[in-house]
Amino acid sequence: MSEFLVEITETLSRTYTVKAESKEKALEIIRNAVNKSEIILDADDFVSRNIEIADYDVNADGMMICETECYPEYSEEERKKG
Repeated sequence: MSEFLVEITETLSRTYTVKAESKEKALEIIRNAVNKSEIILDADDFVSRNIEIADYDVNADGMMICETECYPEYSEEERKKG
């Protein structure tokens, strides 16, 4: 019998109204609140779920091994830079 890695991805979302001097400051306020666990999304914030066979495997050291390109959004040069 074969083993397969099945990846489950769930998306949670909540929108806040923030009074701030700028968009950047509004993002900073929310990021700080999230980082301090003042904002925690839960099941009531559920938006979507995707279940699929993972396009990677994990070796004995727990490192990701890709069957295809793991990070297609990066060029070969960017990947070499790390």
